[in-house]
Amino acid sequence: MTVCSILNYPPEETFNSSDINAKDINTTSAFTYVWVIENCSVLLTPEDIVSPIFEADTLENTKWHLELNDINQEYFSWCIHRENDSGPDCIEIIFELEFLSTDGRLKIEELQAHFARGEHLEFEESMDSIFGSRNSNSLTDDTLTFRCRMLRVGMGVPQPNLCFAVTRLGIERRTFFWDLRNFSALGPGQDVRYEVVPMFKEIPPLTLALCVMEVNGKENILVKFLENNDWNLYRFNCEISVLNVSGRKYISKKCTNVSTSSEMCIYFFEKKNIKDESSNLLPNDVLCIRCEFEIGYGTFWNEIEYYLHLPSSVK
Repeated sequence: MTVCSILNYPPEETFNSSDINAKDINTTSAFTYVWVIENCSVLLTPEDIVSPIFEADTLENTKWHLELNDINQEYFSWCIHRENDSGPDCIEIIFELEFLSTDGRLKIEELQAHFARGEHLEFEESMDSIFGSRNSNSLTDDTLTFRCRMLRVGMGVPQPNLCFAVTRLGIERRTFFWDLRNFSALGPGQDVRYEVVPMFKEIPPLTLALCVMEVNGKENILVKFLENNDWNLYRFNCEISVLNVSGRKYISKKCTNVSTSSEMCIYFFEKKNIKDESSNLLPNDVLCIRCEFEIGYGTFWNEIEYYLHLPSSVK
């Protein structure tokens, strides 16, 4: 994948920011693409989030898509891609990319660039700047709105065009209680498993295992998230807690951005410490664990829903 070349703005070709209004998307720019991503309060998906491909006659029938990729727990990238279309070998575009919020525009990139077929332009952004608590108003009903406006350099006054697209992510929030009976009898090399069955029937279950590992004479309890060999991978955040007899959390462990593409183990507690508090933590030798999961399954819906003027290829 090739990165396009970026140019400086010629003064006469720049977008007029005074004409931009988050409440009035249909402005005088040549082409406006609004991409709505539902169930996107966090970027928790096993794969890149890719918009539906869009096309416009005013852009010489070139085809494009937008994309969000998480880099790590702190940063993600957002991109504009030109497809390997039947348009010109290279096209010069003035474009504006922005995230929209209830309060206006959160992040804006205004550039001019040459795009050959298959080229893309990528920007890096911190997770907190878009998904952080200080920007909680940016995600109305857990929906992220992304707007791209494009103008081909050298064209006259174009006919305004507008396109809306919707991507719906599969995400599930689950809380359940896991009672481990005869906990004291659980020894090294043994494990107890629990399957979290998703509400989406085509998705395989997430399997947890509580196991004992002896290290230097001490029995440590580990929580293991088993690898999913199925092609349907997913990612999740979770908090796993031991509850006392009052139902309060006594020990808690958190995991973020875990993938089922590989097995993962975390240290939970030393078994002796729980047995020493058996009257508070092991009534009738039953260990009660509270599990809270936020699971991202990826894209479940990805369609263009509206064109103001249909491109000639689909009329």
